[in-house]
Amino acid sequence: GDSSGVVRVRTGEFGCSWVPVFSSAAVRTSEAEKHWLVGLDAQGVFCVVCTDSAPLPAVHPRPVLQMLPLKVPLVSSDTAVGGMEEQHFRSTLMM
Repeated sequence: GDSSGVVRVRTGEFGCSWVPVFSSAAVRTSEAEKHWLVGLDAQGVFCVVCTDSAPLPAVHPRPVLQMLPLKVPLVSSDTAVGGMEEQHFRSTLMM
């Protein structure tokens, strides 16, 4: 991710552009929550949830990974059809 908490994937579509697929700010449960990204697959982002008081993941014991869902920002993803379009668009990006 970048410093603003956005993960982008480069795609051959749309002139080989970088498309945002995850926003840390959109899934935070509090302002103190930070996400230490570890991996990415077609379903989500694997991360360690950290806080302002502990901004880096612990080494011992081994931290627990959480999978947070990907979401491509589309104009109308709030509707059922928009949700299906977002899912289809995301699957074509990850191929």
